[in-house]
Amino acid sequence: MEMMRDASAPKRRKFVASGILGAVVGGAGMIGLIRLYESGALGDLGASGMIACVAGAVYVLIGIQVGIGVTLPALGWRFLNVEDAEEIREQRGILAYAAGGMIAWGGALIVVALSGPGGILAPGMGLAAALGLIAASVVLTALMWRQMDELMRGMSRECGNISFYLLLLVGGTWATLAHLGFAAGPAPLDWLTMFTALTLLASFVAVGLRGMLMPR
Repeated sequence: MEMMRDASAPKRRKFVASGILGAVVGGAGMIGLIRLYESGALGDLGASGMIACVAGAVYVLIGIQVGIGVTLPALGWRFLNVEDAEEIREQRGILAYAAGGMIAWGGALIVVALSGPGGILAPGMGLAAALGLIAASVVLTALMWRQMDELMRGMSRECGNISFYLLLLVGGTWATLAHLGFAAGPAPLDWLTMFTALTLLASFVAVGLRGMLMPR
């Protein structure tokens, strides 16, 4: 019994360390984003634009965190949910593509938000930049898919299915309430934010259903 407690102690410490790191990085990023907004550096985005920037920033921050782990495996295994640094090295290609894809997708959403009404980017410039980032994300995702094993591909399909139902639940309910006059309808940017945020939530649900959220 004592041996079991000793074996689980490092996992608990890793879980706590990972949570603290995520909270610090996320908190710092959100504080920086809010300060930029309050200073007027992001323009007058409105609620939809600010929420889109937050959702995009979450993607970018997660991508950066994974990217750091891939670049420095000896450090990365201490906060990524892997067994050891060797596992990161073995999965370096997939993790690198995933990190780049998330940064590109989150960046695209931020660019779109900053190019809309009240934003600081010209619509044409924003469209070109967003299309370039989306294309990069699609290419990186395709490269990642080629390196996935059947388990990973199965989880990816499950994530897609869960994303659809979450979008139907959240977006469909919102649209229904708006159609019946009980709420203002979702703006186009709100739909883009829901696509992005609910896909991330779906990925955690899919991993959790497989019992793979436990610290390793």
